[in-house]
Amino acid sequence: MKRAQLIARIVVVALLTTIVGCGLKQPAQEVEGAFGWKLGEYLDHQFEIATNAEDGTLNYIYFTETNGPFGGVTISVDEYRQIYEISALALRPDHETRKALIKALADKYGTESENIALDTGYYSFGRGNRTVHAIDSTGSTTVIYTDNRLKTPIEDAIQKRKEYKAKESTRGL
Repeated sequence: MKRAQLIARIVVVALLTTIVGCGLKQPAQEVEGAFGWKLGEYLDHQFEIATNAEDGTLNYIYFTETNGPFGGVTISVDEYRQIYEISALALRPDHETRKALIKALADKYGTESENIALDTGYYSFGRGNRTVHAIDSTGSTTVIYTDNRLKTPIEDAIQKRKEYKAKESTRGL
């Protein structure tokens, strides 16, 4: 009799776990990339990169009509062409499109906040070294997928160049 009770309890616990588990949110996925590009992969040499005159970063930029509301896509790479950032710009997305985008990113990658208030202008998703940021500004929405581990050395180099230029500009004063 005790054995039958134990089996019955195990079955009840298993059923409750299954029923309750159906309503649970899936765990957040790791940020891997977007728009057909993957963070950490190397950009093929068939794609021409340009150097940003302002900060020296290397980017492949293209325009497309196949990424929903996003028309302009920028792939940022290091000197070895390793992708550390993928960003895209949507011009004039309506409120419902922005709302659906924020919800989809939150559902897929998770967020630090359980309640995401729309119209705050800045949203952050994912955890760890890879994150996604969505930035709403007047008339546009930008999403930025970043591998922070790969981007940090780039940012450090940019800062050093700025400091060097500032130092050089004061030489001889």
